[in-house]
Amino acid sequence: MVVIARGVSFVPSSLLFHGPAAESGVKAIAEGIGRIIGEFGRDGLKVDDAREVVGLLRNPPLGAGVGCILVGPLDKAAQKSQDVLLKSVEDGTTDSVMLLLWAKDVGSVMDTIRSRCLVHWINGDVERDPDVVRDGRMVLDNLIEGRTAEMIVLIHEHKEHLADLLELIVEAASQERDRYSVLWSRVRKAAKYSPPTELWVINALLGG
Repeated sequence: MVVIARGVSFVPSSLLFHGPAAESGVKAIAEGIGRIIGEFGRDGLKVDDAREVVGLLRNPPLGAGVGCILVGPLDKAAQKSQDVLLKSVEDGTTDSVMLLLWAKDVGSVMDTIRSRCLVHWINGDVERDPDVVRDGRMVLDNLIEGRTAEMIVLIHEHKEHLADLLELIVEAASQERDRYSVLWSRVRKAAKYSPPTELWVINALLGG
């Protein structure tokens, strides 16, 4: 069960999902966020397709909820097509439209695209450990309240499930933007390294 974006209404960055279940996972996530207004690139993203994506991002169709545009597999897209998307990826999302990118092999996606996205691994229909779900938000609570040692202990305890923990940290920061706004740049930095390491996540959350 994919739960990373359940209830998320706005994330100020483009999202890049990768892994063996990326395609099915990104569709489930889009349905949890709002509605799918376009899917592009399944048989190879063409330059004209990429331009259509850019147009949709600028002028999404009217409708209730957040419109989600799915693009992938990016690892099969030509560089020229990815280049067309670059500015839109850099601009991120708005409160009415969200760009969701996916790939099987994130290493084959252009560095300039990857570096501008929050990158998430989707392994498949695996239930998250309930302790990880609980502690994702607790990591942020400890950090914002100055309990650094407790935060580090929590991250260490979940080092075997670090990708899941990090996804939940991003989810919590997105859902409660007012409470965690001062931490958002740190959360984004922590999420950019894939796969995440314990030291990287701790340093990023501490502002290093």
